Amino acid sequence: MSGGLDLTESNGFVLCTGVSQETSDAGLQPLDTIVGVTVGEGEGSFHADVPAKSLEDVAAAMHGAMDHAMANKLETIDLELNRLIKGYFKDED
Repeated sequence: MSGGLDLTESNGFVLCTGVSQETSDAGLQPLDTIVGVTVGEGEGSFHADVPAKSLEDVAAAMHGAMDHAMANKLETIDLELNRLIKGYFKDED
């Protein structure tokens, strides 16, 4: 998987479940959730808020961002993430 990202919809979240090395190097980790997609700044930029959206809605936002970036010759798409951190409960006997 080169520059790849696998997404899975689960209980109102879209989780990153598979992340290639290239994508990991860019900062994404498994269990991250995408909550926003942005291309450019100011007037003429593209932005979509996607917290608690379906996989279809997140994919549509990402495709919209890619289309906007290509049409405007922009090389960067910014993703706003929420990072889930595994926690463990230790019983203090």
